[in-house]
Amino acid sequence: MTFDVLDADPFAGLDTDDACATPTPKSEIVDDTMAVRFTNWTRADRTKRQIIDAIEGIETLETLNEYLIAESLMIDALFLFDSNMADDIAEAHRDQQAILKGAIEAAERTAKAAAQLAASNTPDIRKEHVMANPDFKKFVFKNVTFAWPRLDQPYRYNPNTEKSEPCPANAQGAGFSLAWTMPYSEAKGIFEEMKAHYNDCRSRNSRLPDFGTVFGLKKLKDEQGNDTETAQFTAKKGAMSNDGKINKVPTVVKADHSPLEDRAIWGGSEGHVRVLAFAATNPQDKSGGISLLLDAVVVTKAEYGGDGLGDDFGSPEIVDDLPPSADFAAQAKTDRILDDEIPF
Repeated sequence: MTFDVLDADPFAGLDTDDACATPTPKSEIVDDTMAVRFTNWTRADRTKRQIIDAIEGIETLETLNEYLIAESLMIDALFLFDSNMADDIAEAHRDQQAILKGAIEAAERTAKAAAQLAASNTPDIRKEHVMANPDFKKFVFKNVTFAWPRLDQPYRYNPNTEKSEPCPANAQGAGFSLAWTMPYSEAKGIFEEMKAHYNDCRSRNSRLPDFGTVFGLKKLKDEQGNDTETAQFTAKKGAMSNDGKINKVPTVVKADHSPLEDRAIWGGSEGHVRVLAFAATNPQDKSGGISLLLDAVVVTKAEYGGDGLGDDFGSPEIVDDLPPSADFAAQAKTDRILDDEIPF
């Protein structure tokens, strides 16, 4: 018997959005008396995307390999329909495998450092630096002007309206973000320091490509499209961790370190920003660079209200500069090493 995917929808009612659960192979709906073939591009593409979504949500190498074997029937059918679709799935598998192996290696390095510290029986006043994952480097930006703050609740970018919009924490792409500006002459020095951190990470992870850029850093242009002497950084933190739990929101406090009651500040506010820089690979073009994870904000001057232009003509770069796969993988590791509640 041939199971024609054009005539029936074998995936109706299957939820592939739960990244915590082990994905159910679509091939399980087919028994030994059936075969699978695709005769409709839309259905085939939908199946391919569901399989890739499932792959990207798997959290262990063992589960990843088991899923690929169990899903071989559908993957073979996609290959026969359009070999490029099978290639896309193979590429997603390689990327997820690299991410999971990197997380394992980082955890092993952290455990080794903790074991060495425990064996020494010597108190270490540099606890934060010893216990923290060396792949994450803290950077503090003081006395900067904020732009496009999204700190009061999770937001995600809507390509239809070209704006960042409030959303539930469990929505795909939901997160907190903040941009800030500073003189380009100062940003160049920070760029070089972040590049050095990337190369240090690369010395421990040979799979990282050559350094390309700092994701979320750009030189601003004026209304005529000419370069200015102002640089803008952007950092983001996802609302959900890789294991499907709600993350601790970025710390936002006033100058005296008491909590800021109204976190819905506007562009033009001022203060300090603390981020964690980590090496990442852009999943789209495989370029390497540094991504910035938003950790804490001290607001020394809060601005509220205004003409609304910032919200109506929001900047897509806030959510698009940070490679999503890298952010997703790094978030799980970061949650385990951030244990300080008081910024700076």
